[in-house]
Amino acid sequence: MRAQEPHVVVLSALFPSEAQPHAGLFIRERMRHVAEHLPVTVVSPRPWFPFQSLIRLLRPGFRPDAPAFDRQAGLDVHRPRFLSFPAVLKRYD
Repeated sequence: MRAQEPHVVVLSALFPSEAQPHAGLFIRERMRHVAEHLPVTVVSPRPWFPFQSLIRLLRPGFRPDAPAFDRQAGLDVHRPRFLSFPAVLKRYD
């Protein structure tokens, strides 16, 4: 019986997306090199607040939307949302 190949899961709050293409480029490049040897999946959680679209009316760049899943440089990138209240309760993120 052959052992299953290890799979690397990277948890990173900073990773490039369509909305923020320059955020965490160094992380993507490092993981791209690791992916040459092992399968890599990136999980990059993004904060979400039910009324953040209203906040964007006052601050247009506030928490830009990113796709829930995309593929970059051969890496699967998942972006699950988590409930986050801006300013209030921020320390619990």
